[in-house]
Amino acid sequence: MMKSIGTETCIAAEVSLEDFTQARRHGEHCHLVRLGDPLNYVMWGLPVSHRAYRTLSALFTDAEQRGDFQDVFKRYRPDDQCSMKDSEESEDDEDVGLAVEDTAGPVFFVGVIVICGACCQIVPACLKRCLR
Repeated sequence: MMKSIGTETCIAAEVSLEDFTQARRHGEHCHLVRLGDPLNYVMWGLPVSHRAYRTLSALFTDAEQRGDFQDVFKRYRPDDQCSMKDSEESEDDEDVGLAVEDTAGPVFFVGVIVICGACCQIVPACLKRCLR
């Protein structure tokens, strides 16, 4: 459905903020413009004990009435690739992706963990053969 928004088929539409953000995060549908705040938010939750329910419910209600949720939604809005393409930094032909140097540390640690795991599997088998 997102592909047809902004074309002759569909001039405007209402989509979930998650779909819109996900598309823009990957640099897709940069021609679309978000108008205003979402119509509603779906709050997800998880089960809690009956003893903690009233306390947590009161805390979340107070936070919602103070506007803390709106502040968090505004403060921690994820960056999208479309705004990075439009910014002055991307005019300098800087790549917004990760370079090899950025991934060297995690790749090194994963390699060490894989080697340690392989040694933990191989050493006991070699000891069993030697003791026979």
